[in-house]
Amino acid sequence: MPLTLSKLYHALLEAGVDEQHATEAAEEATQYATRFTSIEAHLARIESYLEGLKHRLHLFMTAIFIVFGGVLSTLWFLARR
Repeated sequence: MPLTLSKLYHALLEAGVDEQHATEAAEEATQYATRFTSIEAHLARIESYLEGLKHRLHLFMTAIFIVFGGVLSTLWFLARR
């Protein structure tokens, strides 16, 4: 028997489902569980990537504000002369 959700399989057997249908249902549920696990792993990678992107954006915005502040202070200095 391929990898199955044993609790689901046994619950189906106790509910009176024949063994073949219980096996098929448990195997199908296992496929969905495996797929959801894969999706969760992909989402974790995406979240990690977005965190790095967020950090880079913060650094970029900081640099922009420093440059902008320098330009404004230079213009202010020149305007006061």
